[in-house]
Amino acid sequence: MNLKIIFLFICSFLMAVILVVGQDVEAINKKNLFQINGSLNLGYWVYNASGIEDRQNPVGWYIAGAPNITVAGINMPFTAIISDQERSFSQPFNQMGISPYYKWVKLHVGYRNMSFSEFTLGGATFLGAGIELTPGKFRFAAFYGRFRRRIENDTTVPYPVLPSYERWGYGAKLGLGGKKGFFDLIYMHSSDRPKSDDLELQTLKPEDNIALGMNMERLVFKKLNFGLNLAASVFTSNTFSKEMRIDSIKGFEKYGFLNNMMAINFTTTIKFAGSAFLQLKLKNMSLKFSYRHVEPGYFSHGAYFLQDDLQQYLTSANFSLFKQKVIIGASGGLQFNNLDKTKAATSKRTIASLNLMFLPGAGISIGLTYANFGTTMLSSALQMNDSIYMSIVNQNIGLNTSYSWSKTNFVHQLGLNSMFTKVDDRNEFTRAFTRNDILFNSVSYNLGINKIQLNAGVGLSYTILNSYNSEVTVPGLQANVRKMFFKKTMSLSLTYNIQKRTVNQADDGDIQTITTDLKYTLKKKNTFSIGFTQTLNNSSAITSRTFNENRIRLQYGYIF
Repeated sequence: MNLKIIFLFICSFLMAVILVVGQDVEAINKKNLFQINGSLNLGYWVYNASGIEDRQNPVGWYIAGAPNITVAGINMPFTAIISDQERSFSQPFNQMGISPYYKWVKLHVGYRNMSFSEFTLGGATFLGAGIELTPGKFRFAAFYGRFRRRIENDTTVPYPVLPSYERWGYGAKLGLGGKKGFFDLIYMHSSDRPKSDDLELQTLKPEDNIALGMNMERLVFKKLNFGLNLAASVFTSNTFSKEMRIDSIKGFEKYGFLNNMMAINFTTTIKFAGSAFLQLKLKNMSLKFSYRHVEPGYFSHGAYFLQDDLQQYLTSANFSLFKQKVIIGASGGLQFNNLDKTKAATSKRTIASLNLMFLPGAGISIGLTYANFGTTMLSSALQMNDSIYMSIVNQNIGLNTSYSWSKTNFVHQLGLNSMFTKVDDRNEFTRAFTRNDILFNSVSYNLGINKIQLNAGVGLSYTILNSYNSEVTVPGLQANVRKMFFKKTMSLSLTYNIQKRTVNQADDGDIQTITTDLKYTLKKKNTFSIGFTQTLNNSSAITSRTFNENRIRLQYGYIF
């Protein structure tokens, strides 16, 4: 694999040379023919704890670099991360990648991310190579690489990692685009690569996936924007199963070529997903309607965190009034699942939110937020009785105010924040058990003294949590101070935080955190820092522990 990475880097360099030869030689700045800039960061930490088990390694380190090489106007940004975070296959966590580009040509080599659409290739990390071409209105992108490495099933280690097959994939995007919009067609294929003897075990099922997509946006009448994103995913969850020939099915005799493209058997499914929006933009107003539909079981190897079994309608609007002294944002919609009507109940969710911002004068801002999210379970395949009927509404109300003023060398800032969250269960049988109300209030004051380059702040907070059988109150105090020295080349900061706990009016101890950091910058390129954090938890409850944690951090950064 290391040889493959080296080969990809060589290919990238040769492509860069070709681009240099092809461009206008007279346009090249000979003084800046070769440039390199970027950053390098080194980190080391020490950790120990008493009273609890260690929550991280006693010693750790990392090296992170982001150099950017420019050769005759061609940018080649690299990224590399090396740390001590070992996995079950006893190899440090290493990632290196480069994305050189020049004008309308961009290459990707190493560990990279590319995005065709959210339902096909939606930012999944792969180890391989890719290319993006955007000459004029033409749009083309392609990639080939490994999505996942093979991990053997090792039950001898204390914390085994889930085994997996090696997974490779490739794909392409072809389209046209300009200032008024774009149109893309997408194809992606990825599959697991089991070994020949894996068939005997069959503890892990290898997968095969083809995702097809169409993505477009179009500006109409200069104010109206329309977008459409459609996708289909052919997914085989177990390629070990017996193959099924498509051309053996009556009416599908001409589609036998599909068996040559991927594994098709009785575990193969075809699912669809899509979204659309219509947005109107005016001078002081924006109005948007959107729709989203994802079938149950829709899946793509290239899309992370994709929620299936979903249908959603959403409307949002933004206004600014009185010369932007009043800004209003609102949204509302409906979302539900159980699209194929196979579940015992359908979950229906209402969405409503409102944001108001008032800017009446210099240094004054007042913000008000309200959100109402309701979830209701409706009878579907089975008839539910009232005892299991569910209807829950989550309400959030927030108020944020701040006032800042300055006089001579002093800068003052006063803030007041309040947030209330309530879970309203409409089922009388479960209401008492699902209660969960949170009230949070805080007030803060910050002072800046420019003459001596000092900033200090103090804050008070008070939190009340009410649940089924307990009431928890958490008053807190936060204080911080930061001082600059030697013409702002050195800074020293200290932060203290304490939160006391009371459970059902009984004292439950407190948790304190002390953090100090010393940072020094040398010649604007070198940064040295050392930090210390101590966490003290004192508890009188049986379910909690009294413990002490200490962390020391050493860091060095270089900008070149």
